[in-house]
Amino acid sequence: MDANTISIDSAFKTGEENDYSVAVVLGEFERGVFILDIVRGRLAYPQLRATMMELWVKWRARVVLVEDKASGQSLIQDLQQSTKLPVRPVKVDGDRLSRAHTVVPTWEAGRVYAPAGACFLPEFLAELTAFPKSAHDDQVDAFVQGVRYATGSSDGRGFLRWLAEENARLVAEGRLTPDLPSR
Repeated sequence: MDANTISIDSAFKTGEENDYSVAVVLGEFERGVFILDIVRGRLAYPQLRATMMELWVKWRARVVLVEDKASGQSLIQDLQQSTKLPVRPVKVDGDRLSRAHTVVPTWEAGRVYAPAGACFLPEFLAELTAFPKSAHDDQVDAFVQGVRYATGSSDGRGFLRWLAEENARLVAEGRLTPDLPSR
């Protein structure tokens, strides 16, 4: 499965008391969203940038979402100016809990998948189930940001919706032949 989205929630500092920087890699398919990978660490900026580049090389995501606040602003500027990564700044709207509530229907409908036995899964699920009272919520933030984008439940349009709109535009322009129903 191809990665459609890398969703990043970055942190400024690397001390034990500080938040983590997190990247959640998501793939979309007809039944929902698949968590392909999660990287979590207290990374200084050079390591954060290098880690994000490695993730993109590994997964070739169609979009790299970066929360447009705090250290994310530096990451956005750097990656947009010095790489070919398809970076999209994401403005934070509302509080963390309100944003998380927007993806609950996707989760409850059984539309979020992850590989059984993935090394990132126990830590991710522990943080998710303790949210909003967990000591850290960085994985939840990156996950919610990515799922909101993928499902179109935020300002961003999910890739599948974008693809349908793009195909319709190309058909209207005569640059793509519509699929004919099979008989």
